[in-house]
Amino acid sequence: MTKAIAIDRYRIDRLLGQGAMGRVYLAHDPKLNREVAVKVLTARVDERTRERFELEARAIAVLKHPNIVELYDYSGRAGTDLYLVLEYVPGKDLYATLLERGPMRERTALCVAHELSLALQHAYRFKVVHRDIKPENVMLHRGRIVLADFGVIKVLEASALLGVDEIASHTQAIGTPGFMAPEQLEGHNLDHRCDIFAVGAVLYNLTTGHLPYESAVSEDGRFGRGDFVDPRTYAPELTDAFVELVKRCVAIKPRERFNDPDELRDAVLKGLAQHRVIEVRQLLEDYEVAVDTAEASESLPTPVSKGKARSGSGVVIALVAFVFGMAAGSAAFFWLARYVLGLLAPL
Repeated sequence: MTKAIAIDRYRIDRLLGQGAMGRVYLAHDPKLNREVAVKVLTARVDERTRERFELEARAIAVLKHPNIVELYDYSGRAGTDLYLVLEYVPGKDLYATLLERGPMRERTALCVAHELSLALQHAYRFKVVHRDIKPENVMLHRGRIVLADFGVIKVLEASALLGVDEIASHTQAIGTPGFMAPEQLEGHNLDHRCDIFAVGAVLYNLTTGHLPYESAVSEDGRFGRGDFVDPRTYAPELTDAFVELVKRCVAIKPRERFNDPDELRDAVLKGLAQHRVIEVRQLLEDYEVAVDTAEASESLPTPVSKGKARSGSGVVIALVAFVFGMAAGSAAFFWLARYVLGLLAPL
C-alpha cells in the first residue's frame, strides 16, 4: 500500500507492522479527528478467513475492557477489503521494550502479570481463549497494559453474542511456539489454561530473556518432555515465590496450572504484596519512562520471542493501606493490597 491511500474514510499514514495474514497501518479518522490502527487482511480471503475475521471483530467488540484493545469499526464480512479499525496504542510492545532495555525486574513483571490477569478474567467470563499471548501482543503506554491481536481466538462455548453456533472437538495448532501450551501445540482440546501457560511464559521471558522450555519444541512443532529450566539460571535475584508462580503457570499438565484467571491473579497479588506494590499502573508508568536509570536493567540479552496515575483519593487509599499493612504484617498487607487494587483496577 502506498502513501495517500485511504480505506473507506481512513487515511493511511504509515505501516505499523505486518504478519502472515495482513498488515496494520497507522491511519487518521477525519470524522473524529483521531489516530487509529487499521488492520487489513492481505492474504487470500476465503469463506473461512472471512468467518474468522468476523469472529475477531465480534470478540474485541464484546470484550470491552481497559486491558484489551478497543474496536472502533469493521468492514463487514462481505466487504471487498476486510479491515478492522482499532484503538491506536502509541506505546511499545513488550518485545521491543525487552530489546531496548533487557529483562525486567521481578516487581515490574508482576505488574504486567496483574494487568494481563485482569484481561483474562474478563475474557474468561465470555469463554474466549486468546491463544497467542506473547510479548509482541502486549502493549505498554502510560502505565496501561493492552492485550492486542485477537486473530486466532477460540470460543469454548456456543455464543449468539459472538455468532458461534457449534464448537469443534479438535483444534488447529495455532499460536507462537515457546508461548504455546503442550496441548495447544499438539492440537488437543484446550481451554483457558493455555492462556495461563502463555502468561507464565511471558513472565519468564520478561525477567530472563529466555523461555521455560527452550529445547522442548521439536522441529515438527510437537512438545517434547524437556525439563523446566529454573529462571534463576539466568536471573539469580528472582525470589522463590516468583519462580513457583511461573512454574505453576507453565506446568506441562493443565490440571497442575492455576485453575482460572482469578486464582492466577490472587497469586500475583501475593507477589506484589511481598514487594509492597500497590500502585501497579504508576509503577509501570515509572518503568516506561525510566530510560537510562536504575529502573532499567543493565544487562541486554536478546529476547527469544519475536491508566495513568490514580486520582488523589486513590493514592491516599494506597498510602493508608501501605502504612497499616507494614504494621500488621504481610498477610494483612496482602488483603489490603487486594482490596485497593480491586478498587483501582477499572480506572
